[in-house]
Amino acid sequence: MTYQQIIFVVLLCSFVQAQQYVHELGEDIFQYTRASYCSVDIINSWDCEPCRRHPNMKHIQVHHNEEAQAQGYCAYDEDQNRIVVAIRGSVNTVNYLNDLDFIKRDYQHCTGCKVHQGFYDTYQNIAEGLVTCVKDLNTLYPDAQILVTGHSLGAAEATLAALDIKRTVGRVNIFYNYGTPRIGNDKFADYVESELKGLFLARIIRDKDTFQHTPLPGQGFSHYGNEIFYDENMLNFKVCGREDSKCGNKYIWPTQWKLDHHLYLYGQCAGCTQEGCENILKLYS
Repeated sequence: MTYQQIIFVVLLCSFVQAQQYVHELGEDIFQYTRASYCSVDIINSWDCEPCRRHPNMKHIQVHHNEEAQAQGYCAYDEDQNRIVVAIRGSVNTVNYLNDLDFIKRDYQHCTGCKVHQGFYDTYQNIAEGLVTCVKDLNTLYPDAQILVTGHSLGAAEATLAALDIKRTVGRVNIFYNYGTPRIGNDKFADYVESELKGLFLARIIRDKDTFQHTPLPGQGFSHYGNEIFYDENMLNFKVCGREDSKCGNKYIWPTQWKLDHHLYLYGQCAGCTQEGCENILKLYS
């Protein structure tokens, strides 16, 4: 481990203990999320542009379901002493159709809790493999921090994964999500905050991000945790509550929302390569 990495780990530990959001940490964790968009082969070989930020990943397991087009990976970052779970967002028509499945279904672990059926069903296809991987790595590295992250659809799935991991393993130490949509009703949002109490629940949002507004509150959905609301250039941010009219919710009209604010964070594409974001923008242009 280099001197710079040692300093970063020390700073990371102190900030996480203080339960604060740190820009540098957000950008660092974003690289795990970007890597989740790579192909199974690329993740297994850990040979990609975002992979280079964390070069010493061990015990990599990619969990992919072809029919549901669900994908996430679990691994151990030797340099940072982290057990990492990162879940991919939407990349194809199957994902987009699941994103639009706004029907609310019961969440079995909480009376009165309802969740987005499309998000829930997609996650179930990889849930067991990811949780089992974390259990196994936790046995090998009991002092490692457990980090859970995702972008877009992957952020919704990462929320469900964090709850499962906390229930099964007993802890989650770092939870940073990007471009998180609303996942469930108010009772589910309360449940997330209760079950992950003491954990800084970061939802990183770039200004006019489109998908942070979906599904709508009028459909019975609510955000949870802390919104980290950035300006358009991602130079300044403020920490907001879960439904704050001074942050993302100040953009109430769909004509104000911007897809590129969802796809690009910290000046980087939320994908394995720049081409991935460029193709999505062309599709919607």
